[in-house]
Formats: sequence, C-alpha cells, structure tokens
Amino acid sequence: FFPELFNPFHQLEEGYSRERGGIGLGLAITNELVQLIGGKIEIESEVGKGTAFNILFSYERCDPPVEVDAETFQEDASVEGMRVLVAEDDETNQLVIGEVLELLGAQYVGVLDGQAAVDRLSREAFDLVLMDVQMPRLDGLSASRKVRELPAPWAKSVPIIALTAHVMDEHRSQCFEAGMTDFTSKPVSLEKLNDLLAQYSPKAGSEPLEQPVSDNDSSHVPVELPQAAEAEFEPDASVAAIDIEGLTKMFDGNEGLVKLVLNKFSEEAPTVLADLRFSVEVKDWPVAAKLAHRLKGTGANIKADRLATLSGAMEAALRQGDFSGATESVDAIEVELSAIFALAEGD
Repeated sequence: FFPELFNPFHQLEEGYSRERGGIGLGLAITNELVQLIGGKIEIESEVGKGTAFNILFSYERCDPPVEVDAETFQEDASVEGMRVLVAEDDETNQLVIGEVLELLGAQYVGVLDGQAAVDRLSREAFDLVLMDVQMPRLDGLSASRKVRELPAPWAKSVPIIALTAHVMDEHRSQCFEAGMTDFTSKPVSLEKLNDLLAQYSPKAGSEPLEQPVSDNDSSHVPVELPQAAEAEFEPDASVAAIDIEGLTKMFDGNEGLVKLVLNKFSEEAPTVLADLRFSVEVKDWPVAAKLAHRLKGTGANIKADRLATLSGAMEAALRQGDFSGATESVDAIEVELSAIFALAEGD
C-alpha cells in the first residue's frame, strides 16, 4: 500500500458510503519536491503505533549564498546591446523573459516553437539563444540539433541555453547531447539572466556577431509600459496566489509591467486549462502531462508557487502512469487559477 500513498487523491474505498477520506494532494506534492532535489522518502509504519516519514537527500557542503539586494543590483555592462533569440511557446513566459532581458539592456526576438527558431537562425545571427525544451511542432532538443547542422557561419558556435523546469542530471545530459551550450532552470530572474548573458556576451571574450538589428524587424515590438507611479495596480495583500512582492522585485519595481504580465497570463491560461481538462477527459495522458508541465513552468515564472506545485505534482503522477487523480488535480488547478485571475483583475 505504501507506493499508493503518493498517488494524488487515492481512496481506500470507492462509492459515496465510504467511511474513510482520501489521501489528498499533500503527500504527492511532498514526494514531487523531494524527487526534484534528488531525494527519497522512506516510510516506517506499525499498526496501532503510528507512521514515520523520513526524507533522505545529500548535498555537497558549500559556502552560504550571497543575497543580492534589488535596490543595489547592477547589471553587467557587457550585457548591454546583446541580441537574444527567445524560443518559448508560452506567451506569458516569453513576455516575462523578454521584459527581464530588456531591463538588463539586451534586445530580444521571440518565436513560439523550435522550428521557428531554426528558421530564424538560418538567416540571422544572435549573440545567444534561450531555448525552451518542451515546445510544439519541434521541441528544443530537436531544434538545437537542427541549428548545429545549419550552413550559416554562426550556427555551430552560437550559445544555446536550455530553459526548462526539469532539474535532474538526466535532463541536463539530454540538453548537452543535443548540442546545447548550457542549462538554466525556470523560473527566470534578473540576477540569473544577467549572470548567464554576461558569461556568453561577445564583450566578455567571444567573437562578436556582425549582425545589425533591422529597423524592419517586427518580431518584437516594445510595449509602452505605464510607470510605477501611474499604474492603477493595487494588489490585495490578503491574496497569496502570487508573490506580488517577488514578481515586482524581479521587474525592478515596475508595477505596470507586473500588471501586463498577469493580464497576458489571464488571457492565455483559460485555453491551457480547457485543453488540459479535455485531454484528461479523453485520456490523452502525454498531452495532459505536457500541459501540466507548461503550467508548472509559467507558474514558477510569475511567482505563483501553489500553481507550480499543483501542476508539477500532476505532471509527475501522469508520467509515472498514475491517472487516478487527474480530474481532481485539474479541479485544484482551476481553483488556483481563479485566484490568480482575480488578482490580475485587481479584485
């Protein structure tokens, strides 16, 4: 019975007259988090005495991290003017990443799938590519392989950075085997992208690309953002669906940009939720797992930790072949999305 403890909403008894409740999501979420850091859960149980859950994991000893204050954070000068291709199928994620890049002084062009990234790189040079791993039409791994085979002079050397919510060693290996240069996990942040771009900036020592930014480039039109003082965004402090303070800090205090990102998410997420529910109803589990993964990554990027955790637990269960709690997981995700939508509307 122990393995079933980690199945979302597992029931000992079926029917409306059952005497015991189900397991719920707590253990499934805990198990997902423990697996993400490379650990495991051991269970010791004796009837009449109780149950002990032991979480086991190991880390190398290291120096404590240095906390970066957003007010004193300074971007690396070598990042200024870098031209970055962002391949990300989720428009909210692309908006978050793109606006953080622009805060750092970089320029970006966004595409929504791997094939579009290959097509773009076949005719234009970029200083760096941020490539999501899971995308429609052509995934990030396949796209990276195709890029490395292009005849363009920059195709073999342009840094391709994998963007993914996966953090396990096997996923890192897959990225490197596909020809990717480096790996960074979601969610993004000013500090993380600044360090990454500075490392691969042409000004930091790599060969510069003689590829001017075209005045006719319409792939990304900068959005006119309201200044913080002009924004009519007053988040309700009682709502914990999103870490508004953390999201605002990531965007250097621009509350207008926070509002823009949340509005974009509110436009896009209902379709993703509907597709997720439909895929569960028709038992298309691979598609359902991909959609849950998408919500997990987007949730992490917009500081919606509960959404990210719920979606991550659902994805993990589906990939392990456990479909018993899929409908309940979608219901829980819908409740969490409703709270996020209410926050975006300023209720």
